[in-house]
Amino acid sequence: MAAHLERAMSRGLKQALAELVNGTGPLPFRQLRQSARNFTGTELEKELIVYRHIQHWMPEVDLLLSTLSLSQKNLQHLAEKVDYYGAKLKRQTVGSQWLYLLCYLQTRWQQALERIADGFVHHVRQTKQKAKDYAQEAVFKDWQKSS
Repeated sequence: MAAHLERAMSRGLKQALAELVNGTGPLPFRQLRQSARNFTGTELEKELIVYRHIQHWMPEVDLLLSTLSLSQKNLQHLAEKVDYYGAKLKRQTVGSQWLYLLCYLQTRWQQALERIADGFVHHVRQTKQKAKDYAQEAVFKDWQKSS
């Protein structure tokens, strides 16, 4: 599997994965692993940063993982190894690092998309509720003036 990834992966993606493991890239590994805790603007901004950083590599990541024909459970299991090993990921073979990180990037990208969408829905609902409350208050004040 590692040999297949070696042949199929672009030099740029190999470098990006190495930067993630070594912590030398534009997005620190720690920041990639952190996810939004709530729907505040600052937390959603973290998700947007991760999404924008990963988005560039996702077509290649998806293509590579589809050629491996991994089941969803295997994909999830391999992705969870990144959280399990954490900083100790460096101790794994390069082939294992690539496999774990590719699976992790795919699941993390999906998580980021879901959290961004959920945050958007949350803020739309809040805005609609505020608009409804404002309208009710305006009608009540108008009614009081006319009485």
